[in-house]
Amino acid sequence: DRIVKNKGARPGDALVLTKALGTGVLATRLKAGKLADEHYAPFVASMTRLNKAASEIMRGYDVHACTDITGFGLLGHALEMAEASGVTLDIAASDLPVLPGALDAVEGHFVPGGAGTNRIFVFEKMKWVRSKDDVLDTLIVDPQTSGGLLVALPAARAEGFVEALRPSCAEAAIIGRVAAPDAVRLRIV
Repeated sequence: DRIVKNKGARPGDALVLTKALGTGVLATRLKAGKLADEHYAPFVASMTRLNKAASEIMRGYDVHACTDITGFGLLGHALEMAEASGVTLDIAASDLPVLPGALDAVEGHFVPGGAGTNRIFVFEKMKWVRSKDDVLDTLIVDPQTSGGLLVALPAARAEGFVEALRPSCAEAAIIGRVAAPDAVRLRIV
């Protein structure tokens, strides 16, 4: 009775991401010996923070679906949620939380090989509604190490959920919404 599956997201739900994106590109930059000192601590803190607090907090909300964001990147796991739930997910690129230095890492071409594989996996089932941003296009398929949770819950409860997460998940954010099924399963708006 405490298990929340990636199936069950409903049109009208809000999408909340509990951790910032960018661990894959930052790890790639670290391996190259090029990670700036000021980006190291937030990067490590994100990866060592468990999803335990977020999963406990979400029990107090009417969560319809949840998945963790790991090797398939945000879009790979979002696609699995959308397909399992029979819906389309609208993800607001401008609302995505990003770790310090992650955008610079992408611009510097410190991108793990898995990002390309992830992009191929989601390519035919996604659409950029807004103008495509190449940096964000890479970051949303970046394989995450110890990434956050993607949670679908009633929109009316989303702000309260994010506020409840703040003490343990400061970068938690509402990143989109669940829509009725469309020709594509993921739209970047």
